[in-house]
Amino acid sequence: MSQAGEVLTADEGVPPVDLRGDAFADNPRKVLAEALARGPVAKSKRGYEFLSYSLISDAFLDDKLDTAGPDHYERLGAGESVIWFVNNGLLSTMARTRHDPIRRLMLKAFSFRNIEAQRAEARRTATEMLETWIGDGEVDIIRQLTEYYPIRVMSAMIGIPREDIPGFAEAAHELHLLAAVPMAPGFPRLEVALEELKSYVRRLVEARRAEPQDDFVSALLAAQEVENKLSEDELIGNLVNLIFAGMGTTTKQFASAIHDIVKAGLWEELYQHPDELGDMINESLRFSPVTQFVVRIVQDDTVLGGREYPKGTRILLNLLAASRDPEKFTDPDRFDITRVNDESRLPFGWGVHRCLGQPLARLLIEEGLTLMSNRMTEVTVTDRDRGPHPAEMLGGSTSMTLSFSAR
Repeated sequence: MSQAGEVLTADEGVPPVDLRGDAFADNPRKVLAEALARGPVAKSKRGYEFLSYSLISDAFLDDKLDTAGPDHYERLGAGESVIWFVNNGLLSTMARTRHDPIRRLMLKAFSFRNIEAQRAEARRTATEMLETWIGDGEVDIIRQLTEYYPIRVMSAMIGIPREDIPGFAEAAHELHLLAAVPMAPGFPRLEVALEELKSYVRRLVEARRAEPQDDFVSALLAAQEVENKLSEDELIGNLVNLIFAGMGTTTKQFASAIHDIVKAGLWEELYQHPDELGDMINESLRFSPVTQFVVRIVQDDTVLGGREYPKGTRILLNLLAASRDPEKFTDPDRFDITRVNDESRLPFGWGVHRCLGQPLARLLIEEGLTLMSNRMTEVTVTDRDRGPHPAEMLGGSTSMTLSFSAR
């Protein structure tokens, strides 16, 4: 144990944690809880695992830590298109000098007014999809609702015709391979997917330049003419990233919220007390964070939690562990909608890389849950797959069957 004020080296006394062993595959929460009980930091094959909520809070706000940049992907053997996307579209991996001006411009599209304007479209889209199966009494809620509901709403906002979605949906899903562990085997598929998405978005941009419409692409092009903040590659890359976001975490987080509310016996509570919806969503974001970790690279020697980390150190901010930290959350394994959560932090992150689409994601989940609770009763989860290996960056099921009665 260190004395008060003593700074330890990064490795000194840090216990190992095996994230690829059978114990973690069988019960990741148990392994992480045991690791956290030994201390706020552990070491795995992928780097230093920050486990405690408070240490992760400090790390998110430390300007000496930043995301893994293009050089990280180059070392892994990524091809030209992956490097292009990391350089020009993936805000979460951009250096601050390029990230900040692009983020400021993109935030204009995600203003409160613009997001609230999507509520009617979200309600209409969810209703249209629900009507196709509400009489069946059983539904794979992921494959028949949550998988395509967000991208349909996002596409309407961006200005993508709905009939075009099937043409790029598979390619957009492939971008989840950017979070795979290991990542290298997925690079050939990523190259193909990114080329397809780049080509589609370039055609869309050309069409809007020729004939502007009342949509996000046209507004972004207009802002670009005035502010000149994005290069052509940055413009294309960020639109590809929005498509990726529309088929990413919101899909899985919405499904997880459904599961958590049903399993906690709160479905009828939601119907009878819709004012509790926000609390239920916040607790599900804590209880089942789909983004299970994010990577940070030390940009300059820094001290965190009494340990010194040299430049280049790879740190994993383990949100799966932090979401059940007993120092932050009393009785963390209980789904409790009365607890006071810091809703800005899990799992959307905080600091400069906080998720741009958080308000839209919340809106989509709110509208989807409201509609479902108003139309469905006696809801039970009858089948659910575990989704990817728990050491992957993105968790969450890919299939979940509900039985229900129409209300």
